[in-house]
Amino acid sequence: MSAAMNRSGGWALVIGPLLALAFFLVEPGGLLIESADSTDAVASITAKASNTALAHLTALVVPFGLALLLFGFIVLQAGAIREGGGIGAALLAVVFLGTGMVVWGITQGLNHPISEIDVSSAESMAVGLALFEVQSASRVLGGLLVAAGFLVLGLSPWMRARSNVLAANGIVAVSLISLVGLVVGLFSVDLRLEGITVSRACYFIWVAWSVYLGVQLIKSSADASD
Repeated sequence: MSAAMNRSGGWALVIGPLLALAFFLVEPGGLLIESADSTDAVASITAKASNTALAHLTALVVPFGLALLLFGFIVLQAGAIREGGGIGAALLAVVFLGTGMVVWGITQGLNHPISEIDVSSAESMAVGLALFEVQSASRVLGGLLVAAGFLVLGLSPWMRARSNVLAANGIVAVSLISLVGLVVGLFSVDLRLEGITVSRACYFIWVAWSVYLGVQLIKSSADASD
């Protein structure tokens, strides 16, 4: 693969997750803007309906950042295939990550109709509540798939040889924690909020590792072009 492609993939791994994270943080009803319990449908819908423009903006930008991130991991996967190390793990990780990010993209896309809900109308709120339930289920499913993808990446011999082994072990641990938290939340309504909160915290670690991998890929492309 050319140095230019590696450089593009590296920058995608740096910019993509940071862009998605930044706009996820300012999503109405999320962590910073009119923060609402992620399991509280009415509060979440109200927050988005009160900040329609911002909800539309974040719903557009977050999937774009996720797409960049996925492109970066596809470039990494191509490197594993080219070098003949851990091909199966690389392919499986990209399948998990790609499917999970598509589901997360759908989750964000649902913010468009949710942000247009008229909270003063019982009929409109009924539609909003149905959309919220679909969004909540999609968020958990996407989280499970993405966590599985990072778990496979962290265990991949090719990736462990290419990156810091200690960091890879940390990613494995974080991904397992996320998987356990989401599964517990699925089967225990009382612990669902805690499970989602734990999974969200894990995303910060995944972002940091993705950026690290991106920087390493950019450096390797610079060395190859010298």
